[in-house]
Amino acid sequence: MKKNKFFYVMIPALLLAMASFSGCKEKTPIQTVCGVENPLTDLPWLKDLIDGFEKDAEAGYKNHVRIYQCTYKDGIGFLLEPCVGCPDAGYIFQNCEGVTLCSGGGFLGGYNCPELNIDFVNKILIWETNN
Repeated sequence: MKKNKFFYVMIPALLLAMASFSGCKEKTPIQTVCGVENPLTDLPWLKDLIDGFEKDAEAGYKNHVRIYQCTYKDGIGFLLEPCVGCPDAGYIFQNCEGVTLCSGGGFLGGYNCPELNIDFVNKILIWETNN
């Protein structure tokens, strides 16, 4: 009977200990995007855009803004949603240099840049306002 007690007590404890150690991993190195380590601070046009949204928020303009990183046929780009949840909300898609490649949504809706093959499904949220 002592043998069974060992298995019922020690095996779960051992599994729990192993599970807790499996979460201890080295941090993954920062992946460079657009040739920089942090596009939010290292891409001047993106930093200026974010600074503008933050100043707007301080002034009382409370739009909920999100910026995503997406892949598209030519590499990495940034999807800007300047008014999340607004009935006429649209989006703007820009490349690493800040050039607007396409836009969509708004009152007329639609998607005007299928040739870019933007991966909207796997977009990564990289910044949003604190509203």
